[in-house]
Amino acid sequence: LEKEGIDFGISIHVDAGKNGQSSKLIPEIVGWIKACGFGCETKPNSYAASSIADKYTK
Repeated sequence: LEKEGIDFGISIHVDAGKNGQSSKLIPEIVGWIKACGFGCETKPNSYAASSIADKYTK
């Protein structure tokens, strides 16, 4: 599909934000995901990841 110029705009949602221990890893996580060709959303815009994480941890 990429060869034909079709872009689905797939974005990975990461349950990591500016607060907490995961904040130190955000640049590496975002860089890795973008290097794989995907968009990346972190908190507060990563509603999909946050919803699932909350469901399984609470």
